[in-house]
Amino acid sequence: MKQLWKLIKPGPWKITAGIIALALIGYFILLESPYSLPLLHQLELKSIDFRFRARGTLKKAEHVAVVSIDDESLERYGRWPWNRNIIARLVEKLGAAGASTIAFDIVFTQPDPFGSTDFLESIIQAYPASPDSQFLAYLRETLSAKDPDANLSLAISSAPSTVLGYFFFFRPEEIPASLKESAINDALIKPSALSLVIAPAGIKITGADSSPPPGLLVAAGAMNTTEKIAKGVPHHGYFDAYTDMDGNIRRTNLLISFRGNLYPSLALKAASLHADKPIGAAFSTLGVKSIFTGNLQIPTDDHGRFLINYRGGIESIPHLSAADILDDRFDPEFLKGKVAFIGVTAKGMGDILPTPFAKHYPGVFINANITDNLIARDFLVRPPGLEMVELAVLIFGALLFAMIIRFARARTGALLTLLSLSGLLYADFQLLFSRGYLATLSLPILEMGLLYLSLTVYKYFAEERRSRQIKKAFQHYLSPVIVNQLIKNPEALRLGGEEKIVTVLFSDIRNFTSISESMKPEQVTHLLNHYLTEMTDIILTHKGMLDKYVGDEIMALYSVPLPQAGHQILASRTAISMIRRLRELWKEWDKIGYPPLNIGVGIHTGNVYVGNMGSKSIFDYTAIGDSINLGSRLEGTNKEYGTNIILSEATYEGVKEVFICRELDFIRVRGKKEPTRIYELISEEAISPLDKEVLDLYAAGLSLYRNRKWDEAYVSFEQAVARKSTDKPSQLFLERCALYSRTPPPSDWDGVFVMTTK
Repeated sequence: MKQLWKLIKPGPWKITAGIIALALIGYFILLESPYSLPLLHQLELKSIDFRFRARGTLKKAEHVAVVSIDDESLERYGRWPWNRNIIARLVEKLGAAGASTIAFDIVFTQPDPFGSTDFLESIIQAYPASPDSQFLAYLRETLSAKDPDANLSLAISSAPSTVLGYFFFFRPEEIPASLKESAINDALIKPSALSLVIAPAGIKITGADSSPPPGLLVAAGAMNTTEKIAKGVPHHGYFDAYTDMDGNIRRTNLLISFRGNLYPSLALKAASLHADKPIGAAFSTLGVKSIFTGNLQIPTDDHGRFLINYRGGIESIPHLSAADILDDRFDPEFLKGKVAFIGVTAKGMGDILPTPFAKHYPGVFINANITDNLIARDFLVRPPGLEMVELAVLIFGALLFAMIIRFARARTGALLTLLSLSGLLYADFQLLFSRGYLATLSLPILEMGLLYLSLTVYKYFAEERRSRQIKKAFQHYLSPVIVNQLIKNPEALRLGGEEKIVTVLFSDIRNFTSISESMKPEQVTHLLNHYLTEMTDIILTHKGMLDKYVGDEIMALYSVPLPQAGHQILASRTAISMIRRLRELWKEWDKIGYPPLNIGVGIHTGNVYVGNMGSKSIFDYTAIGDSINLGSRLEGTNKEYGTNIILSEATYEGVKEVFICRELDFIRVRGKKEPTRIYELISEEAISPLDKEVLDLYAAGLSLYRNRKWDEAYVSFEQAVARKSTDKPSQLFLERCALYSRTPPPSDWDGVFVMTTK
């Protein structure tokens, strides 16, 4: 069970690996079947819109123009639909102005309502062989002059290259019941069907028994221009709009299958006529392999969908009001050599569709934009090698980002996330989108966001857990200030340790064994607990770390686990406070019959090895090394000199400007070869004149003692004892001087006193 938990237990790198794995799965699904992940697909679509708007409007299209039947045109020439004689005149003027191709984003599904030729037509049909040929000729001439549809048909056939628009029905139930069979007959549009179709062996794409390629739209019927207008016109193109799942127009189907043939869109047909190149298509077993006009390979997906590279809003497509053309208020150079799209844009009448640039975008401008893309070869494509770059970003970019977030604080991580997102967007825009390369943008952004949120949440709970562990482990050993610092800097606690300079304090109760033997066990426990509580509080107050209790002995460390400036001073103040508080406790204990306790304190500063010693589950944060041993020996040395607090020379150097101290001796403690000078810590405050005089006499005696002037030194120590009989160090040296006066030490004596006890 433990092994299973270790395997599934969340960690930063497991979280990172999981998110990267999800991103890769999403990436391949998004490429192969985007609709399987509708939310992700929609995010990707919105990212395309964002990039279009961030890019802004490009320079105006150079190969197309829109002839807009707008509000001004309707005001000038009446409501729509117009008499088709007006449309015929518009076509004639476009041809005269030099338009290379005229494309109708309009379908004329019914005879012109302004025509009144039915009666004349009936006479001609009733008397086809009338002897009065002059009368029939007159009727025919009158019919021709009065028939707007015939006039429009004549104008179209006389124009350079005209494409008539139509639209498809994709479900049989969509086809109106009133629609005549002839209206959905494909005979009129069949001349525009693709003649060059390349398919794999054994697969028939066109013909009566053909099988439409996978993913290609298949129509059930077509609504096209009336036979009288379309008769003899070989060029037709549908203007059906393809909407993405959110309703926006971003792509267009360049081919649609209908009754065993493949038909081009209005925009594709107009582009092929402009280039005077036929349209061809190649297929694979997966669908559309390529669509081409001449040597131009048009980038599409397997469904034959082309991604529109919008130049901008309608202002990016040159356009004129139809009224200006009809009234000759335009420069013919404006249309020369261009594909002229005719469409209705008047309010409430034209087909208005949503695009990345606007929610209300006239359909005729969309078709004009597509044709301009095809002529200018201004495509949005996914070049070879882009998938490898995207995979590298999803894997290695995510690993680098996770590594940064893993070790950054929350605010820094948020800032780095914003910078990374900005960098990703900038790189995509500058290196790819502005050059016509379309990369997958939503996934790396989503991946980055998930990594930041997941790792931040993980770090929050991990830090909370670590904080609880730190508090639990150290709340009884460290001051709250240091515990809070540890929580902010948990790296200071790790299994193992490091070498650093610390100050160690040892304290021990004098003759505690003898004292405890004279008391009841419960009294001993109460007394010891009271003593340890008071002393520990003092240690924590002075920012020390309680390392351990060993019976009645206390070990404390300073400048651990975090560095502390002036740690020697903190330890020295602790020792003085301990002695002061202990003397206050004597009065309390005396009232309840407890004996007074006396302690010795040893303080040393030096290099130690400090850190967590033990296992990963159970550890002891402590310090080890020779300096710890010396601190312990100094505590015991108090017995020899009758003092309460002894400092090593290393500690003394750090406190001599703050505390009053006196040098006690030059000794070699048990277990150490190197001698050390030791000092008694006396006070941080001013001392009495008497005490100062005693210290001066002691210092003079010590100097004489080290110069082997035993008798003179004896006098100085004797005077010190005379003034203060309780000065134990003076009494000790008084005895040594008497001894050495009788039995001098060897001639190579260096003043070092060798301690034989701990």
